Amino acid sequence: MTETKAEAPKTLLDTASQALPFEMGQARREVAPGIHVMTTLGNIVSIETARGIVQIDTGHSRKRAEEVIAELRQASDLPLRMIVYSHGHFGYNDVVPVWLEHAEARGEPRPPVVAHENVVKRYRRYLLTSDLQQTIVELQFRSPKGSLRGRKIPLHFPDITFSRALQIDDPKRPMELFWAPSETDDCLAVWIPGERILYAGAGHVSALPNIGTPQKIQRDTLRWVDTLEYFESLKPELLIPEHGHEIVGRELIRDVLTSTIRALRYIHDETIRLMNEGLTVAEILSTITYPDDLFDRPWLVEGYGHRDYIVRDVYRSQNGWWEDRNPTNLHPAHPKAAAEAVLSALTDRTAVLDRAKALFAAGQGQLALHVVDLLALADGTEPEVKAAKALKAEICRALARANTSYVSKSLYYSTAQILKGEAE
Repeated sequence: MTETKAEAPKTLLDTASQALPFEMGQARREVAPGIHVMTTLGNIVSIETARGIVQIDTGHSRKRAEEVIAELRQASDLPLRMIVYSHGHFGYNDVVPVWLEHAEARGEPRPPVVAHENVVKRYRRYLLTSDLQQTIVELQFRSPKGSLRGRKIPLHFPDITFSRALQIDDPKRPMELFWAPSETDDCLAVWIPGERILYAGAGHVSALPNIGTPQKIQRDTLRWVDTLEYFESLKPELLIPEHGHEIVGRELIRDVLTSTIRALRYIHDETIRLMNEGLTVAEILSTITYPDDLFDRPWLVEGYGHRDYIVRDVYRSQNGWWEDRNPTNLHPAHPKAAAEAVLSALTDRTAVLDRAKALFAAGQGQLALHVVDLLALADGTEPEVKAAKALKAEICRALARANTSYVSKSLYYSTAQILKGEAE
């Protein structure tokens, strides 16, 4: 009788849509002697030292983790020295137990798990807001509404934490883990000074920095700039990002880092200038321009984040939540009550639908959303309300197709799916 292994519990991202904007499953590549990069949700890096492998991140699925371990073992038989968290987001270290099991099966001591101290704070916050976190994942990764409720969040608390830096002594390859706040306040980077190799983690992701993303807590634009400036001060000759391919060569790395710094500073300064002129966030988003000589770079594409998100992040850093200066929203009624009141004032609902359709047909999808919401926000069964929800879903799908940011695409698509259910 053949013994079968019980299937491992699925993680949040296992159950989410597979339409992720990441290059998962790429083969191992040795980017420098004894430094191996493989991909799961992002790049995971195995660094050989005299005393064993320093493993940065472990991945989001048991199947892929087992594949990665097998690939690694084709190149190195060194023991697992430690596991290091690049940061505390879901998916990057969901399957730490798989790696610990591997070390145990080889008869090795249990490797310690190392992270920045803010990972502990993040994990406690995730436990406190577990249902909210699951809702965020559903929307951002296009899973059906409610599909993740009640699922245990796969959190594995670190054994060792640090605040500013942690030196890893080694006769062959000494290195430093250091705090690199950027996408999160618990990001770390790894500097190997003898070879001028920098693992930048989420501080550099081969695209426009993911600042101000719609569903997450505030990210500090200038703090990210500070981190990038520190990266550049190290003068790395090989840079390994969290996502995307490594960057080789001092001049190219300098260009990538300094141009990103200039672009972020421009968005920050322009947003502040327009705020000083009295503009609201929506007015700034419609006014600000992005010069090609600053933003026309392959590493500044809006592949995951978006320029609008960064503007919002800067605005929030200097202003409270009353971002539209509309007194209607100062002490708002319940959204359903407000929607019903608007609905009761409309004497020609067909005209609203017709105008929204005309705007949509003319390529004015965003304006069409503003109009159709006069009907679509109501919680009713009237035919016009259902038709408005269906139309709004159609507009959202069209806006998703036209947007380059994965997050924006996902929120449009997820909302369209929810509206479709409400319209049926």
